[in-house]
Amino acid sequence: MAVVERDLLGRWDLVDTYLEAPDGERTPLLGENPRGLIHYGADHTVIAMLAGSDRSLPEDPVPDAAAARAWAGFFAYQGTWALTGSRVRHTIHLSHDPRLIGATLERDIVWEHGVLKFSGPHPNSGPDHRVIILWRRP
Repeated sequence: MAVVERDLLGRWDLVDTYLEAPDGERTPLLGENPRGLIHYGADHTVIAMLAGSDRSLPEDPVPDAAAARAWAGFFAYQGTWALTGSRVRHTIHLSHDPRLIGATLERDIVWEHGVLKFSGPHPNSGPDHRVIILWRRP
């Protein structure tokens, strides 16, 4: 079934996210039970927040290494979205990582067993590896 714009509107909860190798091997990107949501607005705004399940509250004051670990397990941005065929593009306007501002993330999307599956290249893992992000309606 093809995905159309009205299918995306509203909130989606994160089910899983992992890196998939060409041989099918999966490596979790945010731990075994990540949490998060993405919201698609009718005005074509998108807000996404994803967090690893193994994040913990660091001690106070926060040592640099603990702060780095906490941030490594968190991903958030706001921007605009566009759907072309079976590919969604997110243009990032605001992000927890300033290096992403102005970037465009492109993901192929398909329905699989009631779950919306996003897939796309991983910037640090070569062209044959794919980031997989699974979303479900709350």
